[in-house]
Amino acid sequence: MGFLGPSRKPRGTENQNQIATMSILASTIHRGPLVRAQKTVIYGPEGIGKTTLAAQFPSPVFLDTEGGTHHLDVARFPAPKTWDDVTKTIAALASEPHEFRTLVVDTADWLEKLLIEDVCRRANKTSIEEFGYGKGYVVLAEEVTKFLASLNALLARGMHVLLLAHCRIAKFEQPDAAGAYDRYELKLTKQVAPLVKEWCDMLLFANYFTKIAENDSGRNAVSADASASSIRPTRPRGTPRTGTASRKICRSSSPPLRRLSVPAQKSNQWLRSRIPSRGSRSWSPEKKTW
Repeated sequence: MGFLGPSRKPRGTENQNQIATMSILASTIHRGPLVRAQKTVIYGPEGIGKTTLAAQFPSPVFLDTEGGTHHLDVARFPAPKTWDDVTKTIAALASEPHEFRTLVVDTADWLEKLLIEDVCRRANKTSIEEFGYGKGYVVLAEEVTKFLASLNALLARGMHVLLLAHCRIAKFEQPDAAGAYDRYELKLTKQVAPLVKEWCDMLLFANYFTKIAENDSGRNAVSADASASSIRPTRPRGTPRTGTASRKICRSSSPPLRRLSVPAQKSNQWLRSRIPSRGSRSWSPEKKTW
């Protein structure tokens, strides 16, 4: 009985397989930036001008949860009274024909309050604390995840989504550094805030420009100039601030990054360079383009 050695592949088979693999990769891998709808979060103190800035986005329509657009000439939905009103609004924007190119949620923290009320109502609770052991906040985070996923239908349609939010000052302690310091954070529950940060493409912080001047008595006087307010990308998480003066006055998670800070007068131009504008064309569902 003869010995049967390993079978040999026909010549050229390996080369053909390599060529086929390379052709698949060449047809599926693309290089360069992709122009698509943007997911943006802008947060800052009350009265800084977040709503006014949001009105400069391409063809915005506001989901005004707190009545902050009354002084602006913008398109808006009626203020939602329940969470069901919110979901119906998102579904209508995703399915019905319209000319809007940006959905502005004003604000995310007031929207969270509506969701908390809905979660408590469905569970027959008067407070989210009644769930016990933080279970209510787990349910809340799950519902927020579903809401953010529902916004994908708008993004697929070419609509930008902008979430506005207030801020709060919270104590922060780095695990790899001694001491704690104050920083600005989203005014959301600690379970929801990380989800919103991970979801967005741009996380922007707006704040007043704080000046220090010496008065006649020789003492330092601190003043906040609203006209000189700035908007800037937030710093990478966990990076400590530098400078004693900025720590005492600004109390910000972002240092005075002059290279990245954008003055209020130029913020519209800066945002427009990062938010694709579709011009006056209308949306084509078949081609999924404007």
